[in-house]
Amino acid sequence: MDEFDVLVLGGGLSGASAALRAAQLGGRVCLVEKARIGSQGFQRRNALCIEELASSASTPSWVEYLSVLKAETESYSTAWQEKLDAEGVTVVEGVGELASASEVNVLKPDGGYLLIQGKSVILAQGSKPRFPATLPYEAGVVIGIDEVAKLPTLPEKVMLIGGGAIGIEAALGLQKRGCKVFLCCEQNELLPEMDEEFN
Repeated sequence: MDEFDVLVLGGGLSGASAALRAAQLGGRVCLVEKARIGSQGFQRRNALCIEELASSASTPSWVEYLSVLKAETESYSTAWQEKLDAEGVTVVEGVGELASASEVNVLKPDGGYLLIQGKSVILAQGSKPRFPATLPYEAGVVIGIDEVAKLPTLPEKVMLIGGGAIGIEAALGLQKRGCKVFLCCEQNELLPEMDEEFN
């Protein structure tokens, strides 16, 4: 069984940052991630890239946008991987779940299992879109922000749910690309997590 000082479950922005800092402080660190390092940042990157490219002097086609986004996300993930490698963080690809307070069982891509032990375990498994119960999920019609980059073409009309930073950035970018955008918020203000002067 592999043993570490710190074991981080989840390689999104929070998990990768925690792993990096723990290693910088001298810990022997293992990070378990099923997909790309920095995945939470991709949601933000998707929204930002839509807005940035839509604001450029020569607006690229949707196909060109997808090419830029792919390069951006690969670059973002590679940069994080290099930072972690430089600090000696062990990255394990797979889906981890707690086996005990100090042990994690990792299902690897090949179907095998790996048991890892950590003196401290950090749970940073990120988030995923929450689809309201009043809005039945229909694949390809109701999608999360990450799935926008998988659309072959943009729809004429889009309804975005969520008035946070990611929702607003995506709304602005999609509107600039010619979509008619409807932004729906659960609260009566935008950017509820920000200071009042921002909303």
